[in-house]
Amino acid sequence: MHKDIINPPVAKGLSTVLHEIEDWENDLKEYYRCGGDPLAEKTKMMTVRGMLPSDTPSSVHLALRGVTEYESFKRELRVTLQFL
Repeated sequence: MHKDIINPPVAKGLSTVLHEIEDWENDLKEYYRCGGDPLAEKTKMMTVRGMLPSDTPSSVHLALRGVTEYESFKRELRVTLQFL
């Protein structure tokens, strides 16, 4: 299970990435319930970045630059994807 938490699959597309992040968050909650160590904010953000498809526009990456808290990161991603 740890591998699925640290290295989840890449999203199939930008249209599904938010749903796939929610699935990952549910897996993360289960990991915590099973005694897994909490992930740092930066680790969660880097993990979600790794889920973005390779064809993600640079504007999305630029919008996420400098965000330091996971919930803010997720909110910024959601807002940015609405404009694509």
